[in-house]
This record gives sequence, structure tokens and C-alpha cells, in this order.
Amino acid sequence: MKKIYTRILALSATMMLTLQSHAQDLTKAFAAFDTITTQLKNNYSKIQALIFAIAAILFVVGLIQVIPKFQSGDPNATKHAIAWAGGVIVLIVGGMFVKAAFGIT
Repeated sequence: MKKIYTRILALSATMMLTLQSHAQDLTKAFAAFDTITTQLKNNYSKIQALIFAIAAILFVVGLIQVIPKFQSGDPNATKHAIAWAGGVIVLIVGGMFVKAAFGIT
């Protein structure tokens, strides 16, 4: 009976030490997340300008590839146009999602 209590006590002590080390790791993770959030808030206008520039380039490249398909009467031209437009929309909406997720004003 005494061996069971000793094992339970040893197991409890081990679990408490493990939980304490995980709590310290979690505190470090939250601190890192706060740092990333602060840096993102400070640099978001630059990131947003970069996203818009990439979206504009993607739009122009899409136009260059889709217009000849429309002119030649390719039946898949509409699919290609939607795919390129979808890529541009995903970029812009993704930037808005980041803004909303991190509470950037």
C-alpha cells in the first residue's frame, strides 16, 4: 500500500514539473506573439502597399495571357480569366483578413 502512495506521489510531482515547464513555454509563446503583433501593426501600411503592388502585377500578367485567348475564341478563356481574377481577389482579401485578425486600425 505504501508503494502505491509513493508511486502516486512521484507521478504527481513529475506531472506538476512538466506542467510548470509547459506553462513557461506558453508564456514565452504569448510574448513572441505579442512581439509579432506589434511589429505587424507598425509595418502594416508597407505590407499592404506590397500586397497591392503584387496584385496589380498579377492582374496585368493575367490580362496579357487572357486577352489573346478571348481574341482567338478559346472556349477556356473565361476559366483562365476567372482564375487570374481569383488570384488577385485572394491577395486583397488575405490582406484584409490579416488586418482584421490582428486588430490593425
